[in-house]
Formats: sequence, C-alpha cells, structure tokens
Amino acid sequence: MKRLASLTSIIAAAVFTVGVMAQGKPNFAGKWTQFDPDPAAAAAGGGGRGRGGMMGGGWGTTPSITQDATSLTVEYAGGGQNPTPQKFVIKLDGTESKNAARGGESTSKATWEGSKLVITTTTPFNNPQSGEAMKIETKRELSLDASGNLVIVSTTSGMGNAAPTPVTMKYKKG
Repeated sequence: MKRLASLTSIIAAAVFTVGVMAQGKPNFAGKWTQFDPDPAAAAAGGGGRGRGGMMGGGWGTTPSITQDATSLTVEYAGGGQNPTPQKFVIKLDGTESKNAARGGESTSKATWEGSKLVITTTTPFNNPQSGEAMKIETKRELSLDASGNLVIVSTTSGMGNAAPTPVTMKYKKG
C-alpha cells in the first residue's frame, strides 16, 4: 500500500512538472489598447510623456507588439509633446539591444523570470533646467493576466531625488 501511495505521489509530481514546463514563455504579440490605468499613471498623463509615457515606462495607449523566438518589437505613437511613432526592437536572449531614443541611444536587456519578461532600459536624458546629461533606467515587467490582458509594471529611476514608484498599466487586445 505504501508503494502505491509513493508511486502515485511520484507520478503526480511528474505530471505537475510537465504541465508547468509546457506553459512556456508567453507571446505578447498583438495590437493592444490601454484600460484600467494605475491612478498614478493617469494623474501623470497616462500614455503621454508623464510617468506613464516612454520616460515613465509606458508604451503609449495603443502599442503594437510583434514577437518571435529571438526578439520583441514594440511600435507605438509617442504621446504628449512627442506624437512621433516610436519603434524598439529588443533581443530576447539576454544580450543588449540598442535603439534610437530622444536623448541619443537607449540600451535594453531582456530576461525571462518564469512567464514574466523583464526589460531593463537605460536612456540618456538632458536635464531641461541645467542641461546636465543624465541617464534614466526603466524596468518593465511584462506578463499576461488570467484573462489574456497584457500587464506592464514599470519602475523608473534617475529622474531626480524621488524614490522610484512602480506604475501598472493594463492593455487588452484590439
């Protein structure tokens, strides 16, 4: 009887492990529309240049994402004072990706943490008051919720003395 219980436990553990491994990495491809923004993001300008914009970690209100085995490409209309379309290509193998940014060239590195894609981007920035060259670091954590909605949690540092505050943005397909 003990053998049967042990064997059953081993089989259950193996099935669970295979099920978890089969989930794999999510595909974030699609045209997305922002909804239910974090109150802090909405107060700061949503998809514009405030905390929710590119400087604050957002990808506008309607990003389009394509994804293959090696890269993630994000295209969106810049918000606020910069309505110019933006495009970023990020390698998914953990190596650095370089993309054009307003202040020069941004550098991104993506890593997988389970089913979550974490992209850390460093962007040059000139302080408008002093003209001093600075760098802004934005960490974006991409995941899909149980309903298939894209959730991006962005934390930006390097914008003065304020402590970085995560901003959550949710997007639905379409």
